[in-house]
Amino acid sequence: MAIQVSGTTVVDNSRNLTNIVGADITGRLAIHDVSEGTYTTADRSGTIGINNNTHAILRATSSMNGNFVLNVVTDMDVNDSCTCAFIAPMSSTAYYCTSLQVNGTTSGVSTRWIGGAPTEGTANADNVYTFTVIETSTNNYLVLATLSAFEA
Repeated sequence: MAIQVSGTTVVDNSRNLTNIVGADITGRLAIHDVSEGTYTTADRSGTIGINNNTHAILRATSSMNGNFVLNVVTDMDVNDSCTCAFIAPMSSTAYYCTSLQVNGTTSGVSTRWIGGAPTEGTANADNVYTFTVIETSTNNYLVLATLSAFEA
């Protein structure tokens, strides 16, 4: 049995989803297996963008070489939220995220860190920044942020 939306088949007889650009589902959604893509970046300092419209996880491909600003790009409505992560590998010198932006600005962004905003990273570890961004009113965001160090 196929499922169609506006005349376009989105679930074919082999039960594969196709032609999905976006979905707005109200009610309970049960998912048993999800594989989410991880995007990579060669950026190692400066402003680094996490485009939550295309991916939720971004990983630097080599060790950071300077402090950095993270910019979460997202299209949301009031009371929507998104969660994303940035994986920042560190060598013997540790750097850290000095500021967080949403859609290119810190205006209207209120960031709350577990344990306070970081003032350093952890050397020889993967430093993982996780953010939950909530649009509290038009272009105003509450960001709940964590920094965790994954050491060998």
